[in-house]
Amino acid sequence: MTFTLNPERLQLLDTWSCQRKNKRKDSRVVDVEDDLIQIRTNKHQEVLFKKLKEVHTRSDNTSSPIISDAVDATATALPVINTTKDIIPAMTRALCSNDPAARLEAITQFSKLLSMCMNAIHTLNVLAMDDIPQLQAMAASAFDTRTIMEDGVVPLLVQLLSSSSDDLKEMAVLALSNLVGDSTSTRDCVLNHGALLPLLSLLSNPSTTKLSMLKNATWTLLKLCHGKPSPPPTLFEQIQPTLSIFRELLWMPDEEVVQNACLTLSFLVREGSSKMFQAINEANICPKLVGLLLFPRSRVIVYVLQTLGDIVAGDEASTQILINNGVLPCLNKILVTQSDKIILKLACLVISNITAGTESQIQDVIDFHLVGPLVRLTEAEFHIKEAVWAIANGTDGTREQIRAGEINEQQGLYCGVNIYAQMVDECGGLANILILHSDDNNDIYDRIAETFMKYWPLELEKDYHNLHSCVAGSDQDFFFGLNLLSDVAHSIHESTPSQPPSKPYVKVSQMDFLFQFPDHIQPYINNIVDVEADGNCGYRAIAALIGGSKDDWPLVRDELDKELGLHLDLYERLFRGRLQELRSSLRVCGKEFVGMNKWMSIPDMGYVIATTYKLILVSLSNTLSRTFFPLRGSPPPNQSTRHVICIGFVDGNHWVQVFLKAECPLPIIADKWEEFCYPEARPWPTAYIPQMLQWMITDPPKPKIKSHASGSYVQLSEA
Repeated sequence: MTFTLNPERLQLLDTWSCQRKNKRKDSRVVDVEDDLIQIRTNKHQEVLFKKLKEVHTRSDNTSSPIISDAVDATATALPVINTTKDIIPAMTRALCSNDPAARLEAITQFSKLLSMCMNAIHTLNVLAMDDIPQLQAMAASAFDTRTIMEDGVVPLLVQLLSSSSDDLKEMAVLALSNLVGDSTSTRDCVLNHGALLPLLSLLSNPSTTKLSMLKNATWTLLKLCHGKPSPPPTLFEQIQPTLSIFRELLWMPDEEVVQNACLTLSFLVREGSSKMFQAINEANICPKLVGLLLFPRSRVIVYVLQTLGDIVAGDEASTQILINNGVLPCLNKILVTQSDKIILKLACLVISNITAGTESQIQDVIDFHLVGPLVRLTEAEFHIKEAVWAIANGTDGTREQIRAGEINEQQGLYCGVNIYAQMVDECGGLANILILHSDDNNDIYDRIAETFMKYWPLELEKDYHNLHSCVAGSDQDFFFGLNLLSDVAHSIHESTPSQPPSKPYVKVSQMDFLFQFPDHIQPYINNIVDVEADGNCGYRAIAALIGGSKDDWPLVRDELDKELGLHLDLYERLFRGRLQELRSSLRVCGKEFVGMNKWMSIPDMGYVIATTYKLILVSLSNTLSRTFFPLRGSPPPNQSTRHVICIGFVDGNHWVQVFLKAECPLPIIADKWEEFCYPEARPWPTAYIPQMLQWMITDPPKPKIKSHASGSYVQLSEA
């Protein structure tokens, strides 16, 4: 079979390839980002209106007799417009009076009249008063953008950011946020008056700051960094030493705060210098960003992917930092589980920028099995163009290596042989690469055709079907062929922060149990303790691990049943019609024979155990390893008081106690936790995200195991 490539398309292909290397960001993703900003802007305007309305409502409860009398005297005698005209002088006199209540009411009334007739000089005087914070807050809310710019209000608003009154600081933030969102000129005016540092100071301790202040302050910071032309260089210089603030902001439980923080980081990475990303890396922000990908149901996922896309659009060093922090297994999970097209596009964009990197980075993409999901997304059902780019960029990596071999060949090196082309051929890579030619996408087809025409012209005369049969039945996750090009195989394990400890000492009688757990967790197991295999072994193990005796298993069954009964609504939604079946499995009478329908099953009981005892349950097996966090209740503020226990599933029907080393890798979160946990429980996994990322780095993703009977995840059950 002979391939033909249109010369015009080949020229277009080279142009496209050049553009992808110089600017790997899809313009449509920029449109997505603009949409995100607009959504956040609309939301902020709603919040601003609501806040001002609350201030006015509080002020209405303390009306001054001076203003009330003026309104009452004219309310029945004149039309509305004339009433407004007549009471303005009275309101102005009240504004200048010595009565604080009268001044407060005057500001309130002027604000309601949209400041159309207000004397700005008098209001500026009130804004400068620091003895009545509520009066200052009302004055801050009374200005429109024109008044603020023309009458010198910005310095006073910036000064109020350091006020001792939380309400006053928040009103000042709201006024400034409205201003910086108006235009880049007003944004620069606010920056030039020194608003950035006091604003950052308001965010220095997010865990103790009022939530509404966090939302408004992070939004204002975002708008200070946003816009064209870019903000002055002084902004990047001032914000760089304070980047550690973002570590806490990214893991705040409020999604709006996290969204604002992500978009701000996105702009800092894109518009800042290489030093800015170096500072972001030194502030240990990248692990926080990658950790957020472990929660694919969260509404912040789009914002996180946008930020990661900007990071990997930089140099290979920044891309490698994300790879080292476990971004690839997280992206694999998104490609396999997500259906939202915007999320899939952004995830594929991140991967496409990684495959445009070094040879070892392309190899990492292959090692974590991202090629199969990418190919699936190029099919008509999805037709994600960014997935095609990810594959095409990887193919460019293959071609570049072979071209290097061609240069050596022309210089007479290696006996005039293109050793890289020869390596691909000898390793069977030709067949793997050629399979891609059947892809419907023209870009991929052209790359494959051009490569074969230039480096293996004789192969084009061979029978294509014979070549294709060489790879029949091969694993499609590995057909990319890029793993055949490196002299030394690159391993993701070389990128992990530290080497795992050596194999532990475990009693000989327990060694068989040890080898039934994933290889990468075995060095972190201190001990394995068996319990009686009487159908209650799972509950015996739990009873012992929570500090009781293994003979307390009836008490554990009873407490789990009570938990299910007390929170029927939660567990009805979680188990979808199987709640009574689960409760029945917990109920036994005395020492009666315990049949299979009474055995402990995971993952179902994992959610209930973690929630009942307010602890973290780790379940290990070669089939399904998961970490269960409580579905209800806030985590203790001190991490050292949080209890982590571990059980292991062995021999296909038995549970044992497992004791893990501190800071060991932890399996990913149980699949349904994020969907059904209460809002106050969301912070539980935060402190353990680095350990879960470590697990994902050392244990590449595997396909989910489904049961043939029900389509649900396989239940691990005891004997």
